Amino acid sequence: MSRFRYPPQDPTEPKLYIHYRVYGPDGAIRAKTAASPTDPYLACILTTSIPPPHKISTLKRCIVAAEGLNGLTTAARTELYLTLDSSSASNEQNEVAILQSDRPGATPETALVLVHHEELQGAMPRQMPSTIRQQHLRQIYYRLFTRTDRDTSKLAIYSNETSIGRVPRLMLPVPHNRTSIRRFIAQAEGRQILNASEFYENIAAQETLNRREQPFIGQVLYTDGVDVGDKRDGPPIYKWDYKEGESAKQELAAEHLQLLDE
Repeated sequence: MSRFRYPPQDPTEPKLYIHYRVYGPDGAIRAKTAASPTDPYLACILTTSIPPPHKISTLKRCIVAAEGLNGLTTAARTELYLTLDSSSASNEQNEVAILQSDRPGATPETALVLVHHEELQGAMPRQMPSTIRQQHLRQIYYRLFTRTDRDTSKLAIYSNETSIGRVPRLMLPVPHNRTSIRRFIAQAEGRQILNASEFYENIAAQETLNRREQPFIGQVLYTDGVDVGDKRDGPPIYKWDYKEGESAKQELAAEHLQLLDE
């Protein structure tokens, strides 16, 4: 008697996925194949759909195809980061153990990040999506000022303190540095201030942080999962100033810019 069955039965092994998010210059981009009804920016692909060799270059190519970003020059315009907090892209020749339980992107919390360095259709809208905003996600808080007084944030969260706004950390462009954070908040607030804005290390700083790629999020990760007190009066992390227009009549300062868990 043959020990092989015909027709063969379907595999019974559990399906394994690799989760990922896609980002452009202005932040998170809606996934073409969203994996969650409450998070349209999270997607995933089956590990068994990824051909060998299992390298970063292969994984990136499969994600690019899944998102419909195929093109002759797409590979040169995209990079793959292993985590949301990675300061640099992964080497495309690095091997990836995609069939292991501790594989990159095994869970939504450890999703890979595909970064496209040019504008893409479907980029972040002006207002934060309510499905993202209402989730219990870590937020970045900031305070706005004019040259002589407090300003009003379009994303104000306190009725008695409208100068304080916040944005979900998952929406921020990757990698997280002063340039990407500055651009994101400017877009979210509808301020065309990218070229004139400046970052300060804290409210008492007398000089700006001049390094364009100064790491940002990694410097304040000690607050992860920790309540550091009142969100309005927490420790200052960065001060963000800007001047807008030829008359340079406005100035913005983010006195309190910090990562907190809700």
